[in-house]
Amino acid sequence: MNAAEEVDVTLETLHDIAKKALLEAGATHETAEATARALVYADARGLTSHGVARLPMYLAQLRNGRVDPQAVPHITRDKGAAFLVDAADGLAFNACEFAIATGIERARMFAHSGGERDQQSSLRRGCVPSRSGG
Repeated sequence: MNAAEEVDVTLETLHDIAKKALLEAGATHETAEATARALVYADARGLTSHGVARLPMYLAQLRNGRVDPQAVPHITRDKGAAFLVDAADGLAFNACEFAIATGIERARMFAHSGGERDQQSSLRRGCVPSRSGG
């Protein structure tokens, strides 16, 4: 088989290949998983410029010290509902997932109890469905 031939692989197989390569380049399990998931997600939606085609670049950055393969994202500023996540010089994908999960958790934590009443009495709601599905 030459380089110009196409090979069909499942998204799961593509994810596994990307994750294995990232782990072999020194990435943490969390970083490898988040990065592989994001790259395959992009490919699955036709955004090939942001998919696994970027994997060689990320692998080189992990190997040459451009990014920290053992980086663990963390919160550097915390104001309750607002916070700042530092990716600690690692690949962005794990930090993005951490920020999203933390944001969802904080939204639930800091939501005020009158929110539904306020939404119902607002002048405009756009196309936000009600909790009852109507």
